[in-house]
Amino acid sequence: MEWQAIGSLALTYGPKDELVEYDEAGGGQVYGVLEGRLEVEGLTGTVHVTNTAPRRTDGIFEPTLRGILTVSDGSKLYFRLDGLSLADPTPGSRRRTVLSTVRLRSRVPAYQEWNRAFLFHDGRGGPTGDSWGLTGPILRAIPKGP
Repeated sequence: MEWQAIGSLALTYGPKDELVEYDEAGGGQVYGVLEGRLEVEGLTGTVHVTNTAPRRTDGIFEPTLRGILTVSDGSKLYFRLDGLSLADPTPGSRRRTVLSTVRLRSRVPAYQEWNRAFLFHDGRGGPTGDSWGLTGPILRAIPKGP
């Protein structure tokens, strides 16, 4: 398997972004709403998702984004992102590395090829104005020949 860069994803939290801590060991749950843009070869549009990311006791978040990608012709695709969000070890930094899989689903014939695509997002997160955002390249898995 090889990875090919095919575009980018950028997301920013809206007004709803909260962490609810639920145990003394540091476990918790993020709830947030994000919006942004996916731009890849043959597919460009706006993304609107919710994130229900658990925070593990080791400080790693597990982004769990679900929502809708609306492309330029008005078609909608289901958008799913799952990953790991690792803190920058620099003291006081709010930056994170976010490594995720991205999957899309559509019954629209022009977009059904994306139902089979395995995408990877190599994201970098950090403060964006009064909010927090995530940006980075989208990579597509390309099977190697025999």
